[in-house]
Amino acid sequence: MFSRVYGPFVSEPRILPGFGERSGIFKVAAGEPQWLGRLGLADDSQANQQDHGGPDRALCQYCADHYRHWQARYGSGGEPLLPGVLGENISTYGADENQVRIGDVFRVGEALVQVTQPRQPCAKVDARVGHPGLARAFMLEAKMGWLYRVVEEGWVPPEPGIELVERGPEKWTVAATWRVLEDRRAALAQMAELRAVAPLAQHWKDQLTRRMDYWRGRQG
Repeated sequence: MFSRVYGPFVSEPRILPGFGERSGIFKVAAGEPQWLGRLGLADDSQANQQDHGGPDRALCQYCADHYRHWQARYGSGGEPLLPGVLGENISTYGADENQVRIGDVFRVGEALVQVTQPRQPCAKVDARVGHPGLARAFMLEAKMGWLYRVVEEGWVPPEPGIELVERGPEKWTVAATWRVLEDRRAALAQMAELRAVAPLAQHWKDQLTRRMDYWRGRQG
């Protein structure tokens, strides 16, 4: 499914210019195997643990094929758009958001991980690479990457092998899931169907519940 793997990428929080606060977006390739536990890679960290990290967001993967697309759009200014620069832990060529599904289970090195949600990038991505509007373009084009929970902990070596173990529901690719999550006027039946997808991150199940309650109240 994935033809080439880069990473794992890890970081210590640093001050992000323009924000005046620390961020874990400055990832570098780990030079030795990393232990992947329930909350992420041993040498990785997130400065903002409210919006990043946690059991449903333990590992971030990005489709490296998109880098050529972004480089063509944004040109040579700013930071070079290469695997790892957008804050992901793993970069891969091959399958993207239109093939990867919520609930897909992969063996990454020794660890077993499951796709839980699309990544929801913020403006810190723009500040990191010097391309205003890039994070918004991620979302508009469903080229944002995806997040995992850890099913089985284990060691992840540099440029690990990634093996597909189990597939999630065919309908709910990362891209299809994102289109419902970002559409606040999505049909109630569609939101209910997505909320019922067991592997979906609890954060998004709760968001869908609130939206459904809101629209039911408006209709009632």
